[in-house]
Amino acid sequence: MSKKIIIPIAIAAAAILIFLTLRLTTDGVPENPPDTTGNTAGNLLNNGLFCEDEGVVYFSNPYDNSYLYSMNPDETNIKRLTNTSVNYINAAGNYLYYYQNDKSNSKPSWGGKGTVGIYRSHKNGKRTTCLKRTVSGVVTLTGNLLYFQNYNNTEGMTLYKSDLKGAQKSQAVNAIIDPSCVQDGFIYYAGIEGDHDLHRINTADDSVSTVVLGGFWMPIVTGDTVYYMNVSDNYSLYRRSLTSGTEEKLTEDRVDTYNITPDYIFYQKNSSDSPALMRMRLDGSEPVEIMKGNYTDLNVTSHYVYFHEFGNDAPIYRVPVDGALNAGRFDAALEAADAEIRKRK
Repeated sequence: MSKKIIIPIAIAAAAILIFLTLRLTTDGVPENPPDTTGNTAGNLLNNGLFCEDEGVVYFSNPYDNSYLYSMNPDETNIKRLTNTSVNYINAAGNYLYYYQNDKSNSKPSWGGKGTVGIYRSHKNGKRTTCLKRTVSGVVTLTGNLLYFQNYNNTEGMTLYKSDLKGAQKSQAVNAIIDPSCVQDGFIYYAGIEGDHDLHRINTADDSVSTVVLGGFWMPIVTGDTVYYMNVSDNYSLYRRSLTSGTEEKLTEDRVDTYNITPDYIFYQKNSSDSPALMRMRLDGSEPVEIMKGNYTDLNVTSHYVYFHEFGNDAPIYRVPVDGALNAGRFDAALEAADAEIRKRK
């Protein structure tokens, strides 16, 4: 074969290889390990506004229309990723998955009309893909499936699931279910319709079983232990061993919301005269007041617990997870938002 023929064939083969490689890296979504979870149960129970993965924190920035931002865990290198309002952020592999809530009538980064739904993008915010246009609630990633609350006029709010490409979507369970808490391929949730028992869904076949009878709300399962607000006891915090059945009451306070770190429980104390953000050990010992007032959306990263006042998305406050009680404002997010807004003018 002459060189005149070989060279064009080689060029064509190289072009095809480059195309296929780019196709795989941009449009193909590699499988995740089976034990992958997109965010912590505690964060998703608190609107999933922060998500840490592989040394990067992704967050919804209320100083800039709740757009998607990223930063280092120490709050350096903050930058805007998309011009879409998001919550229920999940991260795995090369991708982010989240609910675009269209809070500020924002537009997707690809320039289309703003639409609520479940979206996927690369971790740099590029190549946004709509997986399902829907009015949704909680979105959680487990393994290679997305489970999300889906609303339509026929079924109301039920639990749906989708593959990571959005090609296969179907109803998983015909019930109102919060899928925030995932462990070992099971979704743990508190019953809403008819009971407040602790149930779980086997994501291998979407079969449902009851784990424990009782008054569960906002369960967080970690290892053998489930933490929860006990609706039968004024929404105070409890923990229970799922193997032995041993149960402990952790506080007498009525609780509005909570989240956990490896060492502490952070929670909002409900009180008519002295509401406050509180912290205690995982066994309920050493309770201490962090800030007076009503706070919500307690989201945890490796460095901080983030929160804001009830009814006001901003300012954002944060307190270190390591035990120091020097709570303060997350002003770096405001400064980064101001810089991004100036760029767009």
